[in-house]
Amino acid sequence: MKAVDLLARDMFQSLEILHKYHIILRNLKSENILLSDNGHHVKLVDFRLSKTCKQQLPEQSQLKKLDFQITKF
Repeated sequence: MKAVDLLARDMFQSLEILHKYHIILRNLKSENILLSDNGHHVKLVDFRLSKTCKQQLPEQSQLKKLDFQITKF
């Protein structure tokens, strides 16, 4: 795999973890994405504008219905 692919995957995994804990990173831009010392991992920084989402997420069946409506459009 190319280094860019690995870094992109690492960034998306970081975002998945944040979303798992209902944290919304609202200030995602290139200046807030840093590389670790060895250059193999991504670090997301500047969480000042982040929010925690207390709202219940839609059930899986509702998400599939929404996905169908978007694709149909």
